[in-house]
Amino acid sequence: MPVTRVVRETVVVTRVVTRVITPTAIPSTPVPDRVVICAGQEPPSLDPLSDTTDTGALIRALTTGLVVAPAPDGTLITDLFTRVPSLDNGDARLVGEEGPDGHLEVTFRLRSDVQWEDGTRLTAQDFVTAWQWARQGWGAPEMQERAAEVEDVRATTPDTFTVVLRQGLMTPLYATYVFGPYPTHLLEEAPDPQAKLAALGKRWPAVGPYRVQTWQPGEALILAQNPMYTTRKKGAPRIPSVIVRFYSRPQDALVSLLSGRCDVL
Repeated sequence: MPVTRVVRETVVVTRVVTRVITPTAIPSTPVPDRVVICAGQEPPSLDPLSDTTDTGALIRALTTGLVVAPAPDGTLITDLFTRVPSLDNGDARLVGEEGPDGHLEVTFRLRSDVQWEDGTRLTAQDFVTAWQWARQGWGAPEMQERAAEVEDVRATTPDTFTVVLRQGLMTPLYATYVFGPYPTHLLEEAPDPQAKLAALGKRWPAVGPYRVQTWQPGEALILAQNPMYTTRKKGAPRIPSVIVRFYSRPQDALVSLLSGRCDVL
């Protein structure tokens, strides 16, 4: 996936997510019971490897949280890890000389209180599993190409995993080479993991502030608060429900916004 696309998608998503999720201690105006977002094209799947649409990125930010994403000010932020890995904090390191003969190793440390919506703890293996599926040819071509730029992803503890970039890849966005997460526990239980993944694509399990409640194909996706996130954050998202309406033509989304069918474009 091109670097420019990663930055453009995630900055826009971060702005929308901040407006929807950020709690307000003393609200100056009543908080609505729902917000309706005029989005673009309907994603083919909610699987983070199979979908690369802007709308899908928005939905995943609401249901998974910001894995590692650029904020509007250009800094990287995360909801799932204790901090964003960097060369400065030591969680990223250069092995060998900078240039074609060296490589980067990036270590991610999960927050200990993150759970899937069924109460199962999110683990480092969930990110390893996602990368393994991408390397085996699962998902969109862009994600397969991105996975091919990674030599290895290995879990060193249940909460820690290290991404080894291919030799010579000296990208400043090394901290964004994260895949998934994938619900390893659900795939291990499935007699046909590939069929299970296809089914999960229509209702991907949440670790973020919202979970999928209803998907109305061709129309909208309805999200509700995720109880597991509420427990972790000691408070619910500021808006109880989010409706994402799909529009294949930008002008239709604008008309809906002006007519009051949507709150955010």
